[in-house]
Amino acid sequence: MSAWHRLAVLIAAGLLATFMVWLLRKLSHGANSDIVHAIWFQSGRVNFWHTIVQAMLSMTIVGMGASLGRESAPKQVGLAIASVLSRWGCLTSAETRFLAACGAGAGMGAIYNVPLGGALFALDVLLGTVALPLILPAMTAALIATAVSWITLPNQPTYTIPVYSFHLGELLWTLLFGPVAGVMAVLFVRLIIWVDAHKPQSGWPMWAPLPMFALLGILAITYPQLLGNGLDITEFAFSNQLPLLLMLILFVLKPLVTAGCLGSGAPGGLFTPSITYGAVFGGAMGDLWSFIWPGTPMGSYAVIGAGAVLAATMQVPWRRQCCSGTHPQYTTVTVNSQGI
Repeated sequence: MSAWHRLAVLIAAGLLATFMVWLLRKLSHGANSDIVHAIWFQSGRVNFWHTIVQAMLSMTIVGMGASLGRESAPKQVGLAIASVLSRWGCLTSAETRFLAACGAGAGMGAIYNVPLGGALFALDVLLGTVALPLILPAMTAALIATAVSWITLPNQPTYTIPVYSFHLGELLWTLLFGPVAGVMAVLFVRLIIWVDAHKPQSGWPMWAPLPMFALLGILAITYPQLLGNGLDITEFAFSNQLPLLLMLILFVLKPLVTAGCLGSGAPGGLFTPSITYGAVFGGAMGDLWSFIWPGTPMGSYAVIGAGAVLAATMQVPWRRQCCSGTHPQYTTVTVNSQGI
């Protein structure tokens, strides 16, 4: 694509996001379709059409190049369907809350073809408990959703990773890289928390998606790898197809533009961008390490980096506080980089 084409598409995405966020806020009268907020503070109940439209907006702008993850939409759709079914079935607040978590986990499992991961996401991440009676319903919902997704989505791994052999230098690098990856994850998490807390709520700041997306379009003229959720660039990193300088640049720019898109008020996820952030960081650090201890392909370091950063950003350090006491719905919930 030409430079003007990239810029024009991102400006159009910014206009669309600005208008739709404003319209949803105006028509929904303060409705909140955030998954964690709905589960913890609304007993899993959300405005169905508000949530569905927001999910469609998320899918559209990610497809147009927004630097956000695609998993937000299926999780919201699962949440919305669970909320409607709960009202039809006249379920209790506790049952609705549990079913809402199962719906969001089923969406997560379907989009990434990981039913077990979707079930664990619903229980451990959203509900904060992996009690035995809850496992079967959560797993059933995730399995059914994933099986249905096979009708149109390919039943294959998300990333194609070459076979890498183990090297002693790789193990030593991992011991040195682990703490650094944890620090980088903390910085990313705190950046996301800060921009999420400063999202525009009314007035002229509601136009924030337009300049942010335009800036992303300008950067994409030189670095088109910044566009989208980062799946393609992660695949390149895993397959040894990225030069060192480009990985260093993406390591700086990718989290910044992702945080900018989210902070502007545009809806989207952070799962795949976190993987990309870790992949380019690990690949770059591994490439530099190869000057000291050669023998391990850069792609192997990228895989380790992606796993390390994702593991650090997906943890729930405040879960014990959130789930303690007899009234967890009244405790404070802090969001991390994945919106949990």
